[in-house]
Amino acid sequence: MTDVPETPLDRALRLAEGDVADGRVIDALLNARLCLLLKEEPGPDGALSPLMLELEAGPTALAFDDEARLAAFGGGEHYAEVPGRALIGMLTGRGLNLAVNPGVAPSEMFHGVEALDWMAQVSAAEARDAEGRISALSAPRGAGQALISALDAKLAALGAWLAEAWLVRAQTPEGARLALALVERESEAPAAGRALAAAAEARRRAVVLAISESARLAAPESEVEIFFAPAAAPVIAAARRAGLGFEIPAPEAPAVPGAGPGMDPARPPKLR
Repeated sequence: MTDVPETPLDRALRLAEGDVADGRVIDALLNARLCLLLKEEPGPDGALSPLMLELEAGPTALAFDDEARLAAFGGGEHYAEVPGRALIGMLTGRGLNLAVNPGVAPSEMFHGVEALDWMAQVSAAEARDAEGRISALSAPRGAGQALISALDAKLAALGAWLAEAWLVRAQTPEGARLALALVERESEAPAAGRALAAAAEARRRAVVLAISESARLAAPESEVEIFFAPAAAPVIAAARRAGLGFEIPAPEAPAVPGAGPGMDPARPPKLR
């Protein structure tokens, strides 16, 4: 084992008592930035050639959540940093497995073809913005601790963009269900121009998708509607009265969710 401080993946697996299929572990894996071991340098077009181990379970790619762990494994000089979500998407549909931190960390794990396919489906599921679909807000009855903890962790990571979040129970066209009301953090940039408006909409979609993904993994049986509203809107006032609020710290160095390499669906990393 390497002398590396506990990583989010280590912590998730510890809390899950070693269950690699636990939603907290899958969420941490999808959001991790992994060092993918390559057999050669990336191509001119950015295409990646993962180094494969031929195991009894089939060809297996190797990834590590820390460079020191990659080095401890004895990895070669070629590797690429790839978001976990993007890596899962790369490997899915190719009959490949994934080994994470093999032999070098408490978060050593193996995911076979079927597990990767399932993770890709969870990650790619469409997230719906529920604005205009909700009414009659009340206390969030039916919200389990697993869901609340997952939302708390994900919302804390989105502090660059969110100022408030309130979990409520709301009436929708499909019936009563849980809903999350979000208030965006005010930006210092001028709120004008078509490009800025498009960027803001893309950011909201990325935020909704990130939260929806964590909610589905933590509580598959509880569908959560997500919507944005201005801080002064009556619906936010109602959510403050009836809902469960989350503390969202403002980060020192904001980062656009989904803006890292491989996170833009229009420009995913390519597998050779």
